[in-house]
Amino acid sequence: MTRLLLALGALLVAAPALADPAPLVRPASGPSITGLGLALPPPPATGRGLYHGDVFTIGNDRVSVVITESGDPARPARWTAVDEAGRVAWEATHACPDFADYTLLEGDGDRLVCKRSHEILAVDAADGAEVWRFHSDTALYITGIAGGRVATSVDNQQVLVLDAADGREIGRWAVDGSVLEAVTNTPDGPVGLMIVEPATAEERRETLTLGDETLEVTVTSPSPERRMGVLPLGGPAWRGTKPMALRWSVPFEGYSFDLVDAGGVVVGQPREDTWVGYDLATGERLWERVQREGETLTFGEDGAAFSRADGDGAWVYGALDPRTARPRWEQAWPHADAPVGLAQGSGQVAAWNGEALYVARFDDGAALAEIRIREVAPMAAASTSPRAIVWVAGPPAARRLHFRTLAPAR
Repeated sequence: MTRLLLALGALLVAAPALADPAPLVRPASGPSITGLGLALPPPPATGRGLYHGDVFTIGNDRVSVVITESGDPARPARWTAVDEAGRVAWEATHACPDFADYTLLEGDGDRLVCKRSHEILAVDAADGAEVWRFHSDTALYITGIAGGRVATSVDNQQVLVLDAADGREIGRWAVDGSVLEAVTNTPDGPVGLMIVEPATAEERRETLTLGDETLEVTVTSPSPERRMGVLPLGGPAWRGTKPMALRWSVPFEGYSFDLVDAGGVVVGQPREDTWVGYDLATGERLWERVQREGETLTFGEDGAAFSRADGDGAWVYGALDPRTARPRWEQAWPHADAPVGLAQGSGQVAAWNGEALYVARFDDGAALAEIRIREVAPMAAASTSPRAIVWVAGPPAARRLHFRTLAPAR
């Protein structure tokens, strides 16, 4: 099950290349954190403290893995896993992420994968050990894992499919410029969510500012000829490269290429401020929703979280059903200002600002947790499962890892 992820740092960062150190994996020793929300102190002898760079969280229903990039090319990234009882289950160091070019982190079941520019590294969620590594002479882009398959875009010319267990190659699809946007699972096996580019697509160069860095990227303009579709990734292995064979495709102008599987519904933005949901199995168009002024929508594995002004100077937040885009519930936001963040996953909705984090059950809005944030700096990252939440907060030079059990919904 995908974890609910909050306040993640930027995944696209330019930085010097990191030397590839021998991975260090060890069971964690020393004090554990408990369900009291206590900070995890950094014992000087073991360096348990978090590095000062970017922070990410991934995991499964048994562990939350906090990954901290050092900000120093000579030091590897630190991986710290916290189990559902608040114990530090294991710690490891790995060469990925190094943020040298374009880094992605994904988790599914017992495998956690990290993709850097020309390499995919798979880590065992049970003990933090590296399981396999795949190297490509050609740049790798969007990478995902689901249903025992890892899929990656090879320079937007092929979709390469690997076995998540051992990294062996299953096969390749020739996609000729079509873009892999996400990987998800279905009752019929894992699939890739694809954007199929028209031959006449217009491109332009834009500059993105990411912190202190700038990056030149190629952007394609919306086109009525663009399509979105589903590419099967399961089944037996095959030799060579096969032409792309989509299970279904539909017109998709492509204002935003962020595609999400929200409870069996593919959700995307073909036009500005317009969200559309398609049945993942058939491609049937289920609904279209124009985003209201001042409304924020975040789609996750079960549906969507939303916040909006209620017309009286106050705010509400709640959950949307994935098949209708209608509210399942909404409730008052207990602060004068709007939530600064929303997330949905693991059967939960989370909303937060600089003062507090609220976690509610997705189905009915029943309260699961209210966490007051005491640090001067806001949360850097967080992850929840149905039973616990782990988060990182504090200024970059003194970040702390926190844990809290989630009480049964009232």
